[in-house]
Amino acid sequence: MKINCLSCGHNVELDEAYGDHYEGLIRCYGCGAMLEILTEQGAIRYVRFVSASLNESEGPPSVKQRRSESEAEHGASPNNRIA
Repeated sequence: MKINCLSCGHNVELDEAYGDHYEGLIRCYGCGAMLEILTEQGAIRYVRFVSASLNESEGPPSVKQRRSESEAEHGASPNNRIA
C-alpha cells in the first residue's frame, strides 16, 4: 500500500501491518512530516497532515546522527573504535 506525503509528495510505502485496520501516525522519511492515517480492509480511508518538520534536527535521525549519539553515550570516538 502506498500513499503520497501531503507535505512534500514523497511516496511512502506501507507494509502489510497497516493493511487490515490501522489508525495512527506515520512519518514521511522524505521531509519528516507526520501524517495521520486510517486503513481498513487493505484500503486507505483517510490521510491527514498533522505536522511538518521545520528543520533537519526535528526529522528522523540519520544513520550518522545515531552513530554519533551512540558513540557519545558510550565514550567512543572514531579514533578509539575497535575495527
